[in-house]
Amino acid sequence: MKLRKLYMVMSACALVSLSGINAANAAGTGTDKGKIQFSGEVIASTCEVSLDASAADGTVTLDKVSTTTIAGVGTTALPAAFVISVSGCSGDATDVGVSFAPASGAPDSNGNLANEDTATTPTKVSLQLLDAGTPINLNGDQSKGSKFTLVSGAGSLTYQVQYYSNDAAPAVGKVTANATYELAYN
Repeated sequence: MKLRKLYMVMSACALVSLSGINAANAAGTGTDKGKIQFSGEVIASTCEVSLDASAADGTVTLDKVSTTTIAGVGTTALPAAFVISVSGCSGDATDVGVSFAPASGAPDSNGNLANEDTATTPTKVSLQLLDAGTPINLNGDQSKGSKFTLVSGAGSLTYQVQYYSNDAAPAVGKVTANATYELAYN
């Protein structure tokens, strides 16, 4: 009988001890905890976006250019057009603005997309974006750029990209750059 009472007392003490451990863990006194930040954005409109009547991502290929055509600092050549379009827009947006940024790294000192091709000798050539024939300075404020008006929930704007020589004697090689674009609905 004494052994049975002793066993019951010891079992009760063990339960009380274990419940204290669980309560401490539930109160967050341990070191296994963290913080999560959630973010989102509510916008006035949503649209289907396309680049040159395809998906939102795409490739714009420039014609080949000779080193003599772009010899000289600041010389530009062979602009290639591309169109950013939206359709199926909902909400009260009436116009859309577009801003550009390099997909990685920073613009060069002239506000152009730096050549990312590292497989060849540096060409000393960058790619310059144009809005209605006016250079877009990626280092500057792009809010004054062209906007396109939505008609029946759709609209488009044509931009260009061209070679830009950063040296009096550019070298032979590939020129590759990646940019992101962001739409702002007004």
